[in-house]
This record gives sequence, C-alpha cells and structure tokens, in this order.
Amino acid sequence: MVKIFEITAAELDAVEKFADALWGKLGIDIDFTRHFLDRVNDERNGKPINAAELIRLFKKEYAEHGRNISKLSNTEAVMKDLLTNINLPFVYLDNNQDKDRLVAKTVMRKSDFKTSDPEFIVDDTEEDVLRHAENRKNIAQTLKQAGYKKIGSGIDSTVWTKDGQNVIKIVMPELSTDLKGAAGLMNDFYNFCQIHKNSPFLPKFIKFVNKELEQFSENGVDYVLIGMEKLQKLNQQSYETAFYWLLTDLVTRLSSWEQILNTLDSDKFWHNFLSTIHASVNTDNVEEKAYVFWQKLQEDYKLISKIQAFFEIMRACYEFGRSKGYAWDLHTENIMRRGRTPVIVDPWTT
Repeated sequence: MVKIFEITAAELDAVEKFADALWGKLGIDIDFTRHFLDRVNDERNGKPINAAELIRLFKKEYAEHGRNISKLSNTEAVMKDLLTNINLPFVYLDNNQDKDRLVAKTVMRKSDFKTSDPEFIVDDTEEDVLRHAENRKNIAQTLKQAGYKKIGSGIDSTVWTKDGQNVIKIVMPELSTDLKGAAGLMNDFYNFCQIHKNSPFLPKFIKFVNKELEQFSENGVDYVLIGMEKLQKLNQQSYETAFYWLLTDLVTRLSSWEQILNTLDSDKFWHNFLSTIHASVNTDNVEEKAYVFWQKLQEDYKLISKIQAFFEIMRACYEFGRSKGYAWDLHTENIMRRGRTPVIVDPWTT
C-alpha cells in the first residue's frame, strides 16, 4: 500500500529524466539505483522527501557545482542541501569515450550527516527563504479572499481557479528563490505559444485584468502570473500516455517524424527498449504499454496523423527551449489534455 506522501516510481522517473536532461549539458548521465527509491521513502527521513526537493537539489548543484563535479574521475562524493537537510551520496564514473555517469546511490534527510567523501554543499540565505515564504503566504491569502481555490502546484508555480472554467498560474517556486529565471521561462513559453497559436497541442490563454501575462510585486519581489484555459490531467495508466512518455524521450534524439517511424519499425529498438524494464525504477510497465499502443496505432491512420502533428510541435518546443538555454523537462505529468487532445504545459526548466 502506497503511503500518502511517498514519491511514486513514476514521479522518481520524472525527476531522473529532468536531472538527466539538465546535467546532460555537461556530458553527464544521471542514474538512480533501485535502493534510491526505497531510501527516498524511508521513515528514517522523518519529514518525507518530495520530488520538488530533489529537483531543487539537482538544479542548485548544477548551477553552483556542476563544473567541478564534471571534473571528478571515478570517485564517490555527496550532494548536500543545508536548507532541506537532504544528503545524496553518489558515484561518479568517468568515461573518456562517451558521457560520464553520476549514479545516485541513496538519499536521506539528516542534519548531521557525516562522510569522509568530498561534499558539494548548497544553501539559501535565511533572509531570502523567510521573505519568500511570507510572500507565498500573503499571495495565497489574497487569492482566497478573492474567491480563488488552489487546484495544483509544480516546482515553480501554483495554479488557481475561481469559475472552474479558467485558471491563473503564478510563478511562485516552493523551494527556490530564483524567481527571475522561472519568470523568464514562463514568458518564453508564452511567446512560443503565440508563435504557434493555432496548434491544438498548446494551451489557450485568457486575459487576467488587462493582459494574458501580468506582473505584480509583493514585499519588493516581482512575480508573474498568466491566465489560461483549465485543462484535465492525463490518465497516467493509459497506453496512449505511455506512448507520449516514449515520444518525450525520442524527441531529444530524433528530429523528424520519418526518423521516428523508422526507429519504431525496428525490432532491435523494441528489444533493447523493453529490456530496460527490469533495470528501471518505473514499475508501471510503461515500456510494454508503449509497445502495445504502437502496434494498435499502425492500424489507425487518423490517430497516427494526430500524433505526428503532436510530435512536430513537441520537437519545435524542444528546439526553442534549447535556443534559450533551458533543460528539457517534458514528461507525462507536464502534459495535460483538452478532451482527447494532449496539451503541453511545462516543457522546460531553468
């Protein structure tokens, strides 16, 4: 039985995919061991470790220590976050011919963690953390008094609705004070959507007060909000969603739909892909579901044309994000739906 606050295998898979995309800029593959999933949900952590805290750790370590970590050679070390008391021991494997590997062995929340291995420490100033927390509280209170209800949150934003038909999304990171980077990302995604405003696979925006994209200030800090249509979550257990999960990975390696078709027509590809089931932390068998959906897809020409169009806007989104220096963070938790149409909502991270 899954505990309420446990990180699921699918969530951890999304964190690994995010970290892999970000650290890939330095030529580093991120891998989690099977023990990592067990330890992230261990009761000895006290307060449960959540996905936002892990993503914060990988983002701040990349920004502050990424270059130094990439210079390691076949050694063990520890990532340490003094704000969350999360410690992540890892093995760094140097590979002169291909990408290096950073294998996250385990993770734990412990304030007095001791090690003789090199430590890469990140933190925030207490003043910034307290001010940001107070601002979040004030903004939430103002929205509630105006009749809004919080319906969701991500790493860098929260989502609110008043009429049940439309929502406002506010850049208000839970664990990061890097508002400038997060706000710039939202602005760039809005601009990308305006360039491709006729695409059914991108959200439709609405005016909040005077504009679709608004800026406001709280306690001397600038925040950004955007008004948009209300979308529904994907069914994470469906075969179609599993296939989208596969596409979000292939889009980073294959630039055309013809290459996608050639790859998916290859028995060798599916043999290698399905063999990863036993090595993956993902227990939802998404690999098998994606394969089954692909078999059915070849008999439905209308649906395959729709998915081709979805892939093409996804690829354009990937390339646009790369041009801005963002890491690819699209996975099936960041794709929603309008009826039966998949809609991209959070494709990148800073």
